[in-house]
Amino acid sequence: MLETPARRKLSRKEKLIGFSVVIVIYAIGYLAFMSITGEATETIEDIAASMCKEQFKVIAYPGYAVVPRMRSSSASGEFYFAWPSGAGLSLGGRNTSGHCIVNPTATQITSLTVAGKQQIWRAPEER
Repeated sequence: MLETPARRKLSRKEKLIGFSVVIVIYAIGYLAFMSITGEATETIEDIAASMCKEQFKVIAYPGYAVVPRMRSSSASGEFYFAWPSGAGLSLGGRNTSGHCIVNPTATQITSLTVAGKQQIWRAPEER
């Protein structure tokens, strides 16, 4: 007859480690699923892009703006969005070019340019 070994109680630390491993595995699976299905939650880059879009709407006269979603390039921790001429940026019914730089730490636009004219500029000490 085979005897089963006696089960020992897990310590609080062992339980915590086990629970943490389960949470990490769940989180990785959830993020992988969301990236595959395209249903990922809004990212910091999405928020930065929305900030730029809203500011272009403020600048546009009479408030009508078409701001296509552009991918950013990251420079020194800031998000840089650019709309070269012909990229679909339209303010007040006129096609134009522009760029927008957002500092995600300060959650503010540090630079916004329309057709080569600076609309917003915050010096590094103001950021």
